[in-house]
Parts: sequence; C-alpha cells; structure tokens
Amino acid sequence: MFHHIAYLFGLPPLAENDYEITDEHTLVQSIESAWPGNQIAENALLLALFNNEHDWDRFGTLIKPEWFRDDNHRIVFEEMRESANKGESFTPFTIAARIGARFSDPSHPAVNLVVGMDGEEAVGATHVFFKRVADEYARDKLIRTLRAETQYVRDATDEDIDDLIERVISRINTTTSDRMTDDDIVKSSAPELLAPVLDELAYIKQHGRPKQFLKTGFSKLDELSWGGLRPGHLIVLAGRPGMGKTSFALNLCENVLRSNDEKLTVLFFTLEQRTEEIMFKLLSAASEVPFGKLKTNRLSPDEEAKVSTAIENITSYFSNFIVINPDGLAINDMMHTVKQVKRARGRLDLVCVDYVGLMEPASKRQQYGRALEIAEITRGLKNVANQENVPVLALAQLNRNADARTDQRPRLSDLRDSGSIEQDADMVLMLHQEKAQGNEPAYKTVQLLVRKNRHGPLGDIHLEFTEAITVFVEIETGQKSEPLPD
Repeated sequence: MFHHIAYLFGLPPLAENDYEITDEHTLVQSIESAWPGNQIAENALLLALFNNEHDWDRFGTLIKPEWFRDDNHRIVFEEMRESANKGESFTPFTIAARIGARFSDPSHPAVNLVVGMDGEEAVGATHVFFKRVADEYARDKLIRTLRAETQYVRDATDEDIDDLIERVISRINTTTSDRMTDDDIVKSSAPELLAPVLDELAYIKQHGRPKQFLKTGFSKLDELSWGGLRPGHLIVLAGRPGMGKTSFALNLCENVLRSNDEKLTVLFFTLEQRTEEIMFKLLSAASEVPFGKLKTNRLSPDEEAKVSTAIENITSYFSNFIVINPDGLAINDMMHTVKQVKRARGRLDLVCVDYVGLMEPASKRQQYGRALEIAEITRGLKNVANQENVPVLALAQLNRNADARTDQRPRLSDLRDSGSIEQDADMVLMLHQEKAQGNEPAYKTVQLLVRKNRHGPLGDIHLEFTEAITVFVEIETGQKSEPLPD
C-alpha cells in the first residue's frame, strides 16, 4: 500500500525493500526528507477524512483551514467543510468539481491532488496525523509570536521589565490557548461530550430539579440559573454608581459561604474600595447595625452586643473568605493569585472582582484604546473561570444611555467600554432602581435584571436594598418591609 501513497504524494518510487515498511511513523520518517515540512501528514489527514465518515465527525469540526501549510491542501479541506456544513456527502470527485467551479479551472492543482486520492486507502491512525498537523501549526504560530515579541522587547527600552514579562507571557498564552492535546481530542468526541449532559438529565429525572451548583442565597436567581453559579462561568453584575453592586456582591459571597453544605473558599479582589471598607460592610450586614454608626463607633449597648455576635459569626463562616486589595490587577496577576489560593486552601469555589473597569491589560501601552483593553480583560476573566473550573463574578459599570430613554431599565448595550463584556459573559445581571419620588425611604426597591443567560431563561428579580446596613433581600412583587428603626 505504501508505494501507492508515495506515488500519490509525488515522491520518488520506493526501493523494493521499502515495501516492508508497515507503520505510519516509519513511513513519515522515511519519506519526509523527499517532501519536507508537514505535507505528508496533511495528505494523510485529508485521505483519512475522505475514507472514514466517523473520522470526519470526530475531527472535521476541530480542524481549521489555516492549519494547512500547503495552499492546495487548504483548498481541498475548505471545500470538504463547506459540503459538510450544507449536509452534503462528499467524495474526491465531488470536491474536485467544487474546486474546478470555484476557480473556473478544471485543471487547478488542487483538482489534480484530490482526484488522485480517489480509490486510495487511508493510512490509518488518523489522530496521529491530526495531532501532527495541529502541532506544526502551533509551532509555526509560536515561532512567529516569539520573533515578534523579541523585536518588541528590544525596541521597548523605556518600558518596565515586569510589564514586558507580563506582555510576553500573555502573548504566548494567547498563542497556545487553542492548541489541541491528545486528551482534548478524546474529550472532544461526541460520546465524551454527551456524558455530562446525560448525567444531568438523569439527576433531574431522579430529583425533579436541576443539579445544585453554588447556591447564591437568592432563590429566584438560583432558579433562573438552573441550580446556581456553575464552575467555568463568567457572571457579570452591572449597575450605575451608587446602585449597590459591591454590597450585592458581598451579600452573595456571604450567602455562598453560609448556604452551601461544604466549607467553601471565596476570593474577593477589591480594586475600588480598601479592605477595611469591605470588612465594615460585612460587619454592618452581619450585625444589622448601620454602616454609619459603625464607622463613628456611636453604638448603644444593644448594638455593641449585636456587633460582638457578628464578629464571632464572621470568624466562623468567613475563615475562607479572602479579600485582596492589589495595587492594580492584570489577568496574569489574577491567575497567579487564584492558583496560589487554590493550592493553599485546597479548593476555590468563587472568585469576585470589583470591578472590571479598574483592571489593567497585560501590557500597559495605550495604543489600542480602552475598548480593546477591556476585551482582553474579559477574555482573560473567562479563561480564568475555564482553566481553574470556578465561577467568576465580575462587577462592571453602566453608561448613561438609559437616562435619555423613556424606559430607563438598562440593556446589554448600556455596558460601559466594550461589547466584549456582553460577548464573553455566560450571565449578565443588572441592578436597577426607579428614581425615588419625595423623601428617600430607609430601603430601596431594586430590580435585578437577568439580561443574558446562556444556560437558562431571562427574568426580573425583585429585591429590597436597605442601604444603611448594605443588605439585599429577595421579595415578592409589591412586598415591602418595615423601615429600619433609627
């Protein structure tokens, strides 16, 4: 069979004893010198995809046209993919016809290449050639990146060395993030991908409800998210300044630590407020003593007792609540800290960032504009969630566009700085309060609007925000609590 392959690839005839070669690895080594580069693997991969429908189902959707160094190989694959996307079966002759029509040239080199594949047997071990082609593409891409970054480092004589290191690491991570490993190939097959779906369906059938993930303490939010916050998800909480985003995030973190059965670990990055401010808010919420009184220490004996009890509860429930107030935060720094905490505590169940607009890009050069920097940051947040298998709650600001509308409830288009926040998030939550009329009450009726939800329905959740003690409580529509006493 291998002498037919040599003929097909346009190689010199093999000697008589070369016919004894029986494995594809030896074949590649023996004839690669006659046809340098990756073309032998590219041809073998295309041949396997023609000969085995199962191989196309398994690998076809994973392959990208740019993986092929040879233009004719790329053209053949593009036409195969186009046929498959239209639900059409294909053979070397149908692909040859498509290529001839595409270039108005029935003698195009890609036509001759694919016609020669008709009737040839596949070499076998498709995954070997798949990985070879993918790895060579990744290698080329990495070499180009390293060359470009080497030149950048040489030219950037005025930049801080730490910034340069961050930039190079970020570029390398981006370059190699889509590389396919052997495990990825196995995990990408339909049976492997279907297994967790079947497990979840079986759980729903047995228990009559979705599997419970990280419970937020807000029952309607858990219902809309089909069981709570899921590992690998990026959840964005947005609102105008003063709407209570930080307080809601802290309430959610407290609920996570209290409401779930296991002893969980939560990591909270605060970029806007100092650590002391965060702890004052936690203490106010836990003790139900107004924030202002705590700050001035004007407490009655009853309030002092409440604060004392709250401190004991915080010590108990919040032993794994880690608050970090960094001097600037880039994705690389965040990933490093997340890994450190996970290693030190043995687990990490939720990461919160307050807020996206104060994060920094991997490189502090400003030539790309803030929108592209935010896009880099939100992609990085999603990567942190995926790679560390943890939900990430990221706070974000809304612009003032809603002020000019009759319906002032915020929309996805109101997210400030970049549409990438909407694009990268699995769920987008928005806090909204109608403008108060007359005297400001001790509590505010606030809506938590679920504006995007990849894994569940949209909806509105009605909350009551008692600003004095920084507490949100879920309420039924129209329900209101008694005002907090002075």
